[in-house]
Amino acid sequence: MDIMPDGTFAGEFNDSDMGVSGEGYDSTMYYSKFSGTCKNPQKIDAYTYSFELDEILYDNTPDTEEIITQDSWRNRVVYTDAYGLVQGLIDAYSASAPINTLPDGLMSWINLFLDDDARSSGILPVNSLFVVEPEYGWIEYEPEPES
Repeated sequence: MDIMPDGTFAGEFNDSDMGVSGEGYDSTMYYSKFSGTCKNPQKIDAYTYSFELDEILYDNTPDTEEIITQDSWRNRVVYTDAYGLVQGLIDAYSASAPINTLPDGLMSWINLFLDDDARSSGILPVNSLFVVEPEYGWIEYEPEPES
């Protein structure tokens, strides 16, 4: 998700169930491409901003689906909402934030993604979002470049 200085944002969400297959498809992917607006941004400290998610729009209607074939693989794509991204208060933590200052609710979501270097340094290696209510966490993810 990219948040622009004017308060607009755009992003993508996906989650895969490679083992969920059925007649006519080999796997299932949940996907959404979305955009929207934020309001009331506030700088909390050197590492933290807070804002409200005002509006979120989806390119595809949630709860619709289609089969997409790539090579010989058939993937069932279920269009969904961006899990955990709901209207309300969101705290944004920048990379380099001290891990011990992050809320427990965020840590419960991102702890699996922190490597040993991050744990030993005590520094958050990537940007993260925390949806304050109902305590959902998002972590910046950059896929490995394909070789």
